[in-house]
Amino acid sequence: MKRLIALALMGALVSGCATGPQVTDAEARAEYDRIVATKKLQEFKLRHILVATRHEADIALLRIKRGEDFGKVAREVSKDEGSVQEGGELGWNIPTNFTPEFAKVLESLSPRGMTEQPVASRFGWHVIEVTETRPKAPPPYEVLKDAIIQRLKKKKSAPGSFSS
Repeated sequence: MKRLIALALMGALVSGCATGPQVTDAEARAEYDRIVATKKLQEFKLRHILVATRHEADIALLRIKRGEDFGKVAREVSKDEGSVQEGGELGWNIPTNFTPEFAKVLESLSPRGMTEQPVASRFGWHVIEVTETRPKAPPPYEVLKDAIIQRLKKKKSAPGSFSS
């Protein structure tokens, strides 16, 4: 999410709207505060098992529900080369690091939980478990200030807006 906010705001800077109406620091700070207030950034500590078919995912999920250790099952069946040796551990991540299907399920499992059903993505079938969540701090105002100012200038110069 942090990356998306920064990219969106930087896009306004690059779009060539360097001239036009003036924006005060107070206006830019207020816009930053508004953005931060509407974007509750959350990080998830998670693990997953990735397999090729729904059937394989169902079997892995059943094994875990019957009491087998998630990490053991992941090491035995997961096809994710990046996490298989760590028992499926993916560490701390934000939802935008994943496919939309994966991210949606991730957010629904907060603050802890495991998928009831396997989740399909373009990579295969996943069994996902969120083990912890924590708030993620937004980027500092100073990092986004110039982009916010450019965005506000563009907004002020748009047809039908009132510049001050």
